Amino acid sequence: MMLQPGSRPVPDSPDYVLVRKLGAGAFGEVWQARGPGGLEVALKFIPLNANVFAAESRSLAVMKSIRHPNLVSLFGAWHKDNWLILAMELCDRSLQDRLAEAIGQGLPGIPLSELLGYMDDAATGLDALNAKQVQHRDVKPANLLLLASGVKVADFGLAKALEQTVASNSGAGTIAYVAPECFKGQLTQQSDQYSLAVAYYHLRTGHLLFKGDQAQVMYGHLELLPDISHLPPAEGAVLGRALSKEPAKRWSSCKALVNELIRAKAQVEEQRRLDQAWLQSLLKKKEHHEVIQLLSEAIRLDRKNARTHYNRGFAWLEKSENDKAIYDFDEAIKLDPSDARYFHERGVAWSNKNVHDKGLADFSAAIRLDPEFAAPYYGRGLAWLTKGEADKAIKDFDAAIRLNPQFADAYISFGRAWLDKKDYDKAIENLDEGIWLDPKNAYAHFYRGVVFWNKKDYDKATLDFDKSVRLDPELWEDAWFYLEWLFFQCSEETRRRCEGGGPLRWWRLLHEETEED
Repeated sequence: MMLQPGSRPVPDSPDYVLVRKLGAGAFGEVWQARGPGGLEVALKFIPLNANVFAAESRSLAVMKSIRHPNLVSLFGAWHKDNWLILAMELCDRSLQDRLAEAIGQGLPGIPLSELLGYMDDAATGLDALNAKQVQHRDVKPANLLLLASGVKVADFGLAKALEQTVASNSGAGTIAYVAPECFKGQLTQQSDQYSLAVAYYHLRTGHLLFKGDQAQVMYGHLELLPDISHLPPAEGAVLGRALSKEPAKRWSSCKALVNELIRAKAQVEEQRRLDQAWLQSLLKKKEHHEVIQLLSEAIRLDRKNARTHYNRGFAWLEKSENDKAIYDFDEAIKLDPSDARYFHERGVAWSNKNVHDKGLADFSAAIRLDPEFAAPYYGRGLAWLTKGEADKAIKDFDAAIRLNPQFADAYISFGRAWLDKKDYDKAIENLDEGIWLDPKNAYAHFYRGVVFWNKKDYDKATLDFDKSVRLDPELWEDAWFYLEWLFFQCSEETRRRCEGGGPLRWWRLLHEETEED
């Protein structure tokens, strides 16, 4: 069959006109087409022998009758010249495409919160099929299609027909997701759930569950326990149950699996929050060395607890013992390389030591592990700013603020970056926001003072420098460099407003003595 733009390949349906080729694979080709009434559709062309089509025509009719928001609608099916032609709802792209995009962005897989939303849609669609006693049998990322921001399940009910095509036996692509019982000719209510769990793992990590040729992949599904130990324990436990070799031991439904994955994510986030609150509480109530002694004893009793090493590393970091902090973060990462916090805090320690290249590497690793974690974007932005890379810093500070709109330090550093680029209006806009969120941040006032000084708005500059010194006397030397000159330039009213601070009194005393001499 010759397929080209403008052709009308659907038998007895000339209203279907090919527009452009969307893709090709082991099962044939997919084209965008205009259907009756100008409806945009996807036409799928699958090489198939006549006997198989006749056997599956009834099941295809059943597929046409099933309608659900999370299932791709099938408009028609035809047989022509040993080709099966399917007219389906046109979607934007597949989760396989989204995974490739994420990997191209330097991420290990699709970000978890985004992925769980997709999995929830897919599970809803699969459960709707299962409720009608229909098994998909070919759940994989390429059959989970994106339409806008939602997922629709495609090609349901076709696996039995496709198994018998020559094309389907040419590679291990679909085999990578098949439930073990299917290799034995069995099919259960939980078979699609197993495949969905394998697809989730692939989309989450960028890796297939089992690797190798067809025989090796099949053996893995039938006999081997998958290595998912690098996932957070709660998430791994949920996924491990869905990947049980025995269907009866899996979750009751695909939706139950996804609900448990969502719950596991919430548990991890809550545990992190509690850990941080507990550690901060200890650090407030006790001297740092007491906290470190307590954590050191816990490590002596259990050296393989990544979280305890992380907590002690954080305590060392608070104590400005960066080398000791790095040692503990190293240990935490060896024990659990999946936690973005461990890389982030080690990046902070490296940055404190002015080893910015290592800091950048750790912040980037944290971002790859958790693209929705605002702190490493901020840390990486600071490192870029220190290295004089203002444009890269701006990009990271912007990301940190989008993820956490209340991130005062990110606004302040954003303002600093715009100051470096001499875009004073944007600098003031972001510094104003930072000061609104954190009015007692001395550095925000100091840098805004520098911006006003560059804009020759000397009264505002004077007030900001004066405020910065009042909030943090250690800024005196830096602020005085500006204030000594600014007090000659600003108005008398502004000098009076600074009367309560040390700078004006010191300035008057200095210059009165100079005049007397």
